[in-house]
This record gives sequence, structure tokens and C-alpha cells, in this order.
Amino acid sequence: MSKNNAHKQKHKTVFVILLILGILIFLFGITGLFAAPPFGIAFMVVGVAITIPFFVSGKKQKTVTVAKNESDVFNCENISIDEVVSKRVEAGIKGGLASARSAKQSLANKADPIINTSLEKNTPQYKTENHHVTGTSYRQKEIESLGEENPIYEYSKRELIDEEYEGEKVYYYDFNPSTVELIEEPDNKFDPNAVKVVIDSVHVGYIKKGSCTHVKNLLKSGRIAKIDAEIHGGKYKILYSEYDEDKDKEVYEVETGESNYYVTVEIKYLL
Repeated sequence: MSKNNAHKQKHKTVFVILLILGILIFLFGITGLFAAPPFGIAFMVVGVAITIPFFVSGKKQKTVTVAKNESDVFNCENISIDEVVSKRVEAGIKGGLASARSAKQSLANKADPIINTSLEKNTPQYKTENHHVTGTSYRQKEIESLGEENPIYEYSKRELIDEEYEGEKVYYYDFNPSTVELIEEPDNKFDPNAVKVVIDSVHVGYIKKGSCTHVKNLLKSGRIAKIDAEIHGGKYKILYSEYDEDKDKEVYEVETGESNYYVTVEIKYLL
């Protein structure tokens, strides 16, 4: 077998192997469309990029031969058919990968808003309302029974300064409600629409009259996720400072006082 025939046979073998490889990659890309569309498209593009140059090179083989003889036009006198095909395959793969990346990014850009929108639609949306409890002035002792002594109230002026409590009211009692119940009271002789507030089994007051119907509807709907309460008031002390011109420095003083207890109910419910 002559060198020329051996060269052609080698070229034919490479052609067949790469052609089969390109077709297999293309088919793999088709199957991948169902599992991961971006990657499926990427493999399809690479497969096409590998196979097409061979068909093109087969159709234009004579043109390449002419180019080999006309080096002044194409400057290809030392380039074999294998090298031409190899360069075309390399260029095709690079172009195919670039196209695949572009297609993947395009799909990702289109898919992201859809995914985000879907997540937003599936995420539960909640609203929180605060309701001032009325009638607490008649139940001050009951409310006070829910409190625990606050050790910070016993701090000296020096300790309050060191712990940076300036301007903050320090109450004698701390309140940490654990259970809050809203109970309809249809037998209430003053307001059959009333909703009473019970904290840790202690009746502390009522939901404001204008909000009772709304709160009752929430209770019946089953959409309430959580009910909390905050209690403030009672005896307190507050550290404050003022500039003493005679002493040319800040002077600290502790003021004491007392206010009625008041209660706020927080209702969190599903929209």
C-alpha cells in the first residue's frame, strides 16, 4: 500500500470514529433533555459541531486540494487533509461549547424568574396585628400577679451607670407571658360581641370593642398562627444625667415612679 493510500485510509478511520462520537454525543444530548434541558442542549450542540465539519470537508475536498496547489491564494501548501479537518473540528467544538453555554445561560435566565415566582406563590404569607387591651385598669392586681421581680430594679446608681441603663425605665416586675387566649363571651351583659383576653389563666381585659368582630372572624377561620402578649407598667426607676455647671461635669440621678399596667396582644395570622 502506497503512502498516499495509507494516508487516505488513516483519514477515513479518523473520520468514522469522530463521526460516530459526534452522533453518540448528539443522541446523549437528546436523552438529557428530559432530565436537565440546559445540559441536554449543550451535548446536542457539541455533537452537531463535531459531525457537521466532516460532511462539509467531504463536499469541499476538491477545493482543499486546489488550495494545496494554489499556495499563493490559501497558503496551505504544507497542510494535510487531516490537519484541515482537525482544525475544523477544533473550531466547531469551541463554537459548539460557546453556543451551548449561551443556550444554557439563556434558559437559566428564563427559568429563574419562573422558579422564584413559584417559590413566592408557595411561601405562606402572614400578617401581624397589635391590639390594645381595654379594661386593664379594673384588673391591676390580677395583672401584677403575673409578674416576677426584676433583679435589675435593685441596682444601685453606680451599677445602673456601669451597665448603661441611662434613660431606660427599669420596672419592678418583669412579665413573660407563656399562653394567651382570646375567648368569645356571648353572655357578657354589656357586650355580647365581647372577646376577653386571658394570659396564663388570668383574665386581664378585653379586645377593643371596634376590633371584636374582626378578631372573632380570625378565630373562626383557623388562620391564626400565633398569639402573644406584652405587659408593661408598674413601679419603675430611671437613671438620667444633667450637666452641673458648678461642678463642671455630668451628674447622675435616679428617679422613681409608677404607672398603670397595660397589655398589648399580638396576633399573627395567615393571609
